[in-house]
Amino acid sequence: MDFEVETERQEKLLAASKFLFRLLVLGVVFRAIIFLVPTMIPLQKAFAAASTFLLEFLIPEVSRSGIDIMAGEWFRVTRDCTGWKSIAALTGISIASKTWTKSFWGKGVLLIAGANLLRIVTIIYLDYSGIASFDLVHGFLWRWGLTAVVLGYWIYHVKDLDVRKKLVKTG
Repeated sequence: MDFEVETERQEKLLAASKFLFRLLVLGVVFRAIIFLVPTMIPLQKAFAAASTFLLEFLIPEVSRSGIDIMAGEWFRVTRDCTGWKSIAALTGISIASKTWTKSFWGKGVLLIAGANLLRIVTIIYLDYSGIASFDLVHGFLWRWGLTAVVLGYWIYHVKDLDVRKKLVKTG
């Protein structure tokens, strides 16, 4: 699709429209993948095991059974606790903006996995200790926190790419 661009504003609007269209198409693809991969139990168990290991340093009577963690009450490590939505968002915005690289994606997945592990541990610990309720920490702080992690990492990457392109040009 080629359009004749008359002004800089139109050029920016066209670029934004193309980005949003690619992001929309990728969203449909990710939804299809989610539909076709109904279980993430092995990954959930891995997150539950790692979380329990870390929680043992904070909560003496913590235990685990499969994807469930006991710390005063039962907490279930669900499919959404694996970070798949954050990874899909990172993948989508990086492909749609044409800034995707293997290195960027690999580091991003590790960053998201670490943030999710920290998320699970802090949610359980803060609820267990009575400092903050599960709903507050999970529903607000960490949901927006992970969004900030993904967008912050992507913005850092885009700015880093811009700096490297400028260095190559001035070379």
